[in-house]
Amino acid sequence: MKIRLATRKSALAQIQTNLIINKLRQRFDISCEKIFVQSYGDRNLDTFDKINMTGVFTKELENALLSSNADAAVHSFKDLPVNIDNRFDIVATPIRDDPRDVFLTYKDVNFYDLKEGSRIGTSSRRRIIQLNNIKKGIEFIPIRGNIHTRINKIKELNLDGIIISAAAIKRLDLWEYNLTYFDCEEVIPAAGQGIICVEILKYSEYRQILTEIDDNIVHQEADIEKDILKRLGGGCSSPIGVYCKINHNNIKIIAMIEKDGVIRKYSVNGQITDRDLLIDEII
Repeated sequence: MKIRLATRKSALAQIQTNLIINKLRQRFDISCEKIFVQSYGDRNLDTFDKINMTGVFTKELENALLSSNADAAVHSFKDLPVNIDNRFDIVATPIRDDPRDVFLTYKDVNFYDLKEGSRIGTSSRRRIIQLNNIKKGIEFIPIRGNIHTRINKIKELNLDGIIISAAAIKRLDLWEYNLTYFDCEEVIPAAGQGIICVEILKYSEYRQILTEIDDNIVHQEADIEKDILKRLGGGCSSPIGVYCKINHNNIKIIAMIEKDGVIRKYSVNGQITDRDLLIDEII
């Protein structure tokens, strides 16, 4: 048996797809083929955030499923739109790495010691809003591209550093840089940050096999974060952060949303059996 996995072409996407392939090979005697797809977001990095379009990094991969050019698609969970087309299912979320955001720099300095006027590269309003609340006087410079492109922008644009995800640091083995990690309660991550997921057509013949590599705890965390994102108005222009941590029977949820220049943060703790009540407390 062979499963064809649709994936983007970036180094990070390739590594994430390889992690899924390794999971499948460890569990089954199965071969996998990567089907390379260029997403709308990859083709239009400078313009996609200026139009009202969702799924800029996922839609073409879904089209590969619809056209039978691939059997499953591998995504970063945070790239998925709030509402997934009902022809598809997220069948597995096998991996969640460190969900935190990170300041990366060539210089021998951490984020908290940066001087006023320092130039930081990021296009994420969620990150900018929260980091502005921590450190005043920072100039944020919009940058896009894959991780290595963004790292190169540090020298090209004379930046003091950039903000990326801790999961990308680990997966791309970027330990040679000076890194400042932000606690999830200080800079609340994007919903699903650090999670790799597998998407299939709803009636795919590969459902049972792919379900076998799912991590139920990660799947619950992903669903809760996406649910809160949806209820807070995910997909609107307001920056939103959501993070859920399940530990045995305990659950902690933190969230933030910025509206009219005001940051609102929420934090709830409780038993996993009270999941819906805890979500309602935030909403």
